[in-house]
Amino acid sequence: MAMNGELKVVSEGNGFSVLNFQLYLGKWDRLPDFSALKPHRQGPLAGKKLDLKLEGMSEHFGVRFDGKLEAPEDGPYRFMLASDDGARLYINGREVIDNDGTHPSNNLKETQVQLTKGTNLLRVDYFDHTALEEVYLAWAGPKFDETALSKWIHPSRKEGEEEESKQMTGIPLVPENGEALIHRNFIEGSSPRAIAVGYPNGVNVCFDADQMSQVLMWRGAFIDAKQHWTDRGGGNIEPLGFGVVQLHDGPGMAVLADENAPWPKVRKRTPQSTEGKEGKEQLEPAEGIDRAAGIRFLGYRLDGKRFPTFQYRMGRLTVEEHYEPKGDYKTTDEQFTRVLRFSGEPPAGLFLRVATGLTADSGSFKHKDGAVFAVSGGEALLRNNSELLVLPAFAGGASEVRISVAWSKPL
Repeated sequence: MAMNGELKVVSEGNGFSVLNFQLYLGKWDRLPDFSALKPHRQGPLAGKKLDLKLEGMSEHFGVRFDGKLEAPEDGPYRFMLASDDGARLYINGREVIDNDGTHPSNNLKETQVQLTKGTNLLRVDYFDHTALEEVYLAWAGPKFDETALSKWIHPSRKEGEEEESKQMTGIPLVPENGEALIHRNFIEGSSPRAIAVGYPNGVNVCFDADQMSQVLMWRGAFIDAKQHWTDRGGGNIEPLGFGVVQLHDGPGMAVLADENAPWPKVRKRTPQSTEGKEGKEQLEPAEGIDRAAGIRFLGYRLDGKRFPTFQYRMGRLTVEEHYEPKGDYKTTDEQFTRVLRFSGEPPAGLFLRVATGLTADSGSFKHKDGAVFAVSGGEALLRNNSELLVLPAFAGGASEVRISVAWSKPL
C-alpha cells in the first residue's frame, strides 16, 4: 500500500482554563440584559466547556458563560458560533458575533479576531425560547485546527454524519406556483387552534380560530414543520422567517359599552369539579384558552390560489375575513391588506381590535417593530397611545373594513 502526497497533521487548540456560568429563568424572544437580572444559579463548570444541561432546563431560560482562553501567540484567530435560539460572543469586552433571535442552529457564523499572546476573556450570552437547546462555540488558530469549546458539536462538524446534518435543515414549508400554504398546528403566540398561512410574496399570518383574530404576522420564510412532523411532534412551533409581530391577545372583535371600556382579556379555563363514573370527584383540566365569548367559527374556504377566507358569526352578524398580498419581501416592497366583510345585523357598540404597540404617524399607525397600518371603512381609534380599535361603518346591514400593512424600512 502506498500513499502519494503530503499528510499534514494539525493539533487541537487550548480549551478554557476557567469557565463560569450564570443561569437565568425567563421567557424571551431576544437576548435580555443579563447584567440587570438576578441569576437563578451560578458557579464554575467543571468540564470547562459550554454546556446547556443545567438543572434539566428544557425551555425558557438563559445562560451567561464567562471564560478565560489562552492564545499561544499573537495573530489572527477564527471563532465559530451556532445556536438554537439566540447567542452572542464577546471577546475582551467587544461583541464579535451576533446570532440573536429565535431560530434553529442551522447557520454557523464565523469571524476572525486578532488576539495577543496570553489570557483573553470570552463571554457567551445565550437564551432558549422553545424547541431545541443547542450552542456550538469553536476556535482555530495559526497553528491549530478548529477546536470545540462547547459540549454540543454542530452536525456540520461531525465527520460521517451527513444524514444528521441534513436533518438539521428541517422540513421548511415553501409557498410555490403563486399559491398559499396553510399549516394548522400549535404555533407560538396563538391558541391551540392556530391556522398559519404563508403567502407567495413572503408575508405570513396566523389566524386564531379561538379568538377569531389575526394574532401574528412575519416576513420571509414560512414554517419549519420538522418539530411537528418528526419524533412525537410536541410543543409550539416558532415562525421561521423574520420581523415577527405579535399583534395582540384576546378576541378580535367585541361589544363595548363605550370606546374607553377595557378590551376583554383571554379567558383561561379553570378547574371545575365533576362527578366521575365511579362517584369520585374529578377535576377538569385547567389548561387551554376559552374561545371568544359569543363568536362562532364557521371554518374557511379556499379560492383558486388556495388563499383562505375565514368565516365566523356573532349573533346575527356574519364576518368573512381574507388577506390580499402584494409585492415581494425580496425586493422590500411587500404589503398585504386584511379585509373584513360584515353582513347582517351588527350589535350596538361593536369594535374591532387590530393591534397593540402602535403610535400615530401622519394618518397611519406605526408598530414598534416597523410595520405601518392604515385603516379604511371605519373609524380608527388609538387608545393609550398603543391600542388600535376600529368602529366599522355600516350601511344597509353591510360593511367592509380594510387594514393595509406596509413596512417603513426593510429589516
